[in-house]
Amino acid sequence: MFFYLSFIAQASLGGLIAITQLIGALANPLRVVDERKIITVSEFRGLARLVILAGPSSFIKEAFELSETFTEQLIERGVLVVPFCTNGNTPSFEFDETEETKELTKKRRRLWQLVPDLTPEWSEYLSLQLDGRVRGSGVAYPPWNAFVAQLPPVKGMWSGLLDGMDGRVL
Repeated sequence: MFFYLSFIAQASLGGLIAITQLIGALANPLRVVDERKIITVSEFRGLARLVILAGPSSFIKEAFELSETFTEQLIERGVLVVPFCTNGNTPSFEFDETEETKELTKKRRRLWQLVPDLTPEWSEYLSLQLDGRVRGSGVAYPPWNAFVAQLPPVKGMWSGLLDGMDGRVL
């Protein structure tokens, strides 16, 4: 009886270790390209809240336009968007280059600066918290106004402390 229990415990421990390594291995292929280098999604843990937006280029273009009014608030909350075109056509984002909107254009470029790398399995939109947990997902435009209303700013006294504590899943 003792041997059966010890074998079960050993197999359970080995299975737990194998599953955690598998989860870690699956997270590493999800990579994005910044302006300067290739970064795995797991490296953003604690630094940014990623919104992975997948769909045809027209859908991504519309989401880009809908996010314009929330640009400053999204940047304050550490949100970065990873647009992934499922139809193979990369949308061209048109940024306003006038002197009056130069600062806002810089922030919009920062919000939409990431490009997916080797990611054929991504679909829908996916919102990650600062600790890397999935905050929400769905098949619609990301709720930019809900992100602004519910997420605390990244800088400040409450930076990330209450992230995910609102009990809501989008």
